[in-house]
Amino acid sequence: MSNLSLDFSDNAFQPLAARMRPENLAQYIGQQHLLAPGKPLPRAIEAGTCIR
Repeated sequence: MSNLSLDFSDNAFQPLAARMRPENLAQYIGQQHLLAPGKPLPRAIEAGTCIR
């Protein structure tokens, strides 16, 4: 059964949501009234003062 050693670390085996998840604010689509440059939310995140 040595032929059953599959490498699941490949990105193709991750769920679609995990593969499509934005990695930074620039990759978000929509919600520009919240995420546009200069708005309070991106400034708080960049400054490290965003409350969870």
